[in-house]
Amino acid sequence: MTKFTTDQLNEMVESALDALKKDRDKEVLKRRGGINVAHQTLEQIGQDLNITRERVRQIEKAALGRVRELNQGKDMFCEQVNEHLSNSGGLVSLQSIGASLNLEDEQLPHAIFLIRVNPKTIILDRNDHHGYLVGSIENYTPEKIKLVHEALVEAFKSHGKPAKFSTIKKYIDGPHSEASLLELAIASNYLTELDGQWGLTTWPEVNPKSIRDKIYLVLKRTGRPLHFSEIARKISELNANPKQVTTQAVHNEL
Repeated sequence: MTKFTTDQLNEMVESALDALKKDRDKEVLKRRGGINVAHQTLEQIGQDLNITRERVRQIEKAALGRVRELNQGKDMFCEQVNEHLSNSGGLVSLQSIGASLNLEDEQLPHAIFLIRVNPKTIILDRNDHHGYLVGSIENYTPEKIKLVHEALVEAFKSHGKPAKFSTIKKYIDGPHSEASLLELAIASNYLTELDGQWGLTTWPEVNPKSIRDKIYLVLKRTGRPLHFSEIARKISELNANPKQVTTQAVHNEL
């Protein structure tokens, strides 16, 4: 896929903003979106513009609606996102889009804005449950994504132990592609993966945090007793939370 320069993304953002007549409306969207500036709160913008934070919220909502209404979603970036969505079953994480298009961190605000005003996509902001998620309006609604995420987490809880993702996918009702469900799992704050095994972030088998967790994981994988020094070496080689530990630290835990 195309790798976009910041200048190209700026041009596409400005082209979309041409739908707005007032410079103030454009300024509010840029500052709220953190496009080429630090993200600003409703309160900060209201103080600068001498209006209430509620008025800023109203301007932002109306301006976004106007841009989205008039936007054709035919710029190069939206076309690439739409193609990525199509290839992934209609639901992807922003992380996946960023990796696919080789986006730099400073380009993510541009990407979020362009996705937000693309009439063919919806975007769910990151929250306590998951990171940014992007869906095709032909396949998903925000409520549907929320329900599928809840079902996915419950499926792992019911299964009760780490498993390959294809195993858990069978528990989810509906015509969801494995690719879309996997993207949802990647964005989830409740799920994680280690060496091909997926599970809840609270499970030490896939998300070992303490030295004790890592000792347990190493011994379980090996299936035989190990010397303290060998356990320490294997802990340092773990893909999850790799950390150098001493033989003495392992000895103290055991």
